[in-house]
Amino acid sequence: RMVGEALRQLLGDSVFPPGVFAIFGAAALPGATTHTISAALIIIEVTGAGSLLSLTVLTTLIAYAISRTLFLSIYDVMFDVLEQPNIPDLSLSQLRLKARHFMIRDPVSVPMRASLQEVYAALLYHKDLALEHHRQATYEIPIIREDKQGRKMYIGAVTYRTLYEFALEWASVLSSSSTGTLPSYQEDPVPAEEEPGSVPLQPTDSGLNFESIKEHSDHKVHIMKVLGKRVHTSNITFQKFSNMSLVHSAFIQWGLSNAFVLKSGVLVGMITRESLQRTIELTEGE
Repeated sequence: RMVGEALRQLLGDSVFPPGVFAIFGAAALPGATTHTISAALIIIEVTGAGSLLSLTVLTTLIAYAISRTLFLSIYDVMFDVLEQPNIPDLSLSQLRLKARHFMIRDPVSVPMRASLQEVYAALLYHKDLALEHHRQATYEIPIIREDKQGRKMYIGAVTYRTLYEFALEWASVLSSSSTGTLPSYQEDPVPAEEEPGSVPLQPTDSGLNFESIKEHSDHKVHIMKVLGKRVHTSNITFQKFSNMSLVHSAFIQWGLSNAFVLKSGVLVGMITRESLQRTIELTEGE
């Protein structure tokens, strides 16, 4: 409004009334701060100045473009201040990237009929990725079925926490009694929140000893039958040529910890939040 008043004093009645400039500023400020243009529509709805819609949106777009070039959005700043994991926005040059450019190739998976040793190997491979930022309740490990050509056909996935707890009970049954029964996970309860200061689950705990597991390497179970509904078969997956924008949107919208990349149903790779974030940071400005 102050700009409008100044222009009115300099140019007289040939410019918009000062109140119009107030509307432009009210829309441009939140647009530049949040890196969005929805504020322009909200301001127009509140003021009822529908005739100024195009100019208000134009003003907001200019403010958005300048701010995005020079500064982070207020949400990104909050993530940085609170030291929270965050996936940055994409630049135009990064939209050409495909999933095959930044996926983790050939991740360790669990066969549909698996031994405890194979389950342990998968837990060990995925441990650091799952425990980073305490995501073991949402981080998933793939379940596969090998076809006659030896290809790893993707079936579904199970969370790190579920597979770890199952492996612990399985190891306990095998070590205590040959007639013991394996645990059944037919229900799918909501994962409990981790208490602050709790020790994260790790396959290096004394409950899962690799040397003792070797003794039972021939004992296999049908993972799908034992874990039941705890195996998620309707996960979000991507193809090798999925656009980075699609992957980026899915991770933000659904809060994914990781997702798998398929080629004609065959598991060929995996994308994690960290690999996606690292790729965006490394390719920024290219």
